[in-house]
Amino acid sequence: MAKAPSLAARLAAVAAQPNTSPYQMTAPANQDSQQVAEPQFAPAPVAIAEPMAAATVFAPPNFAMPVPQKAKARDGRVMVAGYFSPELSRSLRILAAERDVTVQHLVGEGLDFVLRHYGKHPMGER
Repeated sequence: MAKAPSLAARLAAVAAQPNTSPYQMTAPANQDSQQVAEPQFAPAPVAIAEPMAAATVFAPPNFAMPVPQKAKARDGRVMVAGYFSPELSRSLRILAAERDVTVQHLVGEGLDFVLRHYGKHPMGER
């Protein structure tokens, strides 16, 4: 099995070939009909731009990401969450819509009932 040419040799071979398009694929010159060589891409031609007028000044773009702000309604609060069945979630959303309150209000009301049941003072947070 023949050894593959080095990267330097491949680059020199590509540089020596005339290029008509930066995306033109070229095959190595010493390719056997039985072997399939990897395609090589011709380098893109380098265009030299004309100098800009001295009076033209461009400001650099501002790529700074905005800092997310915490909602003021959540200041001093901690999330209490759980995973429940889709049926319970749907029932809570229906009840909340019927009573024109939020699901968070209903969960707070339910937690107050649990606290009272165990002899604790309800927080009344809804």
